[in-house]
Amino acid sequence: MLENVPSSLQITSCVDKKGSEVFPSINAEKLWKEGIKGKGSVVAIIDGNCQINNPELNDRIIGGMNFVSGEEPSDYTVTPNHGSAHITESPMCNVVIGSAPLAKLLVLKVTNDQGIAFNNDVIRAIFYAIYWRGQGGERVGILTISLRVSEHDPMLYNAIKLATSHHILVVASTGVLTRANDSGNHRDYPEIVSVGALDEGGGPSHTGNLYSYADIYAMDQFLFTSEIGHDMYISGPSVATAHVAGAAALLLQALKSENREPITTSELLIELKRNTVRIEPNKQMLYFT
Repeated sequence: MLENVPSSLQITSCVDKKGSEVFPSINAEKLWKEGIKGKGSVVAIIDGNCQINNPELNDRIIGGMNFVSGEEPSDYTVTPNHGSAHITESPMCNVVIGSAPLAKLLVLKVTNDQGIAFNNDVIRAIFYAIYWRGQGGERVGILTISLRVSEHDPMLYNAIKLATSHHILVVASTGVLTRANDSGNHRDYPEIVSVGALDEGGGPSHTGNLYSYADIYAMDQFLFTSEIGHDMYISGPSVATAHVAGAAALLLQALKSENREPITTSELLIELKRNTVRIEPNKQMLYFT
């Protein structure tokens, strides 16, 4: 069991997108009660499809682009004919909005029908996120990546460094963008905020997260209601990563309300780490205190 952590965190980590946490996960309600729900924050999601016909998401998607070769650039979402199967593969959209209900999503599709993403497509998506601007002048503040590459890619690393230099916080599950080494992303891409996934007992979740180093840990479970009318549970490293991205969207709004522009990635990371609880000497878990 976890030590020095509120007992509710020892159960599970589920968020109802209608505005309340079924089981408190990151204690986002603390900020919601203060009127902080991610308004004005844009999270770019580099992953697979996003469910456009989900009423909880359709007014939250601010834009998107498909970078998969052979597919239409505008086809970056799941249509009603596709069903909900893709959402279990790409839970980022649902989890981010669950944590930050008023944040906007920029959906950047890089995985094909076989679930494969190529580095060049990921790099193009990162560049798109960096220079994208919304109709109201909005810009990306947080970027999430939930993909695996086989080896360190200097060009991908340069794209990530460019994103952080433009004050974009890059969040990825530890071990996702890495070779098989014990330190996960921290060695190959130190600018990334590496997220470790924990199960309800506080142990490492999934083999892709059995790395000794992560900047922040988060629970790996999430509850959402699918379009066919029943509750669906999803889990995995992407869920933990999306919890952190959603929390960053909340904190970005809070920092902007203090009239401090631009908000640097280091400032945002400091705020994230300030809202953690220590579960082991070198492990901090996301929880708004």
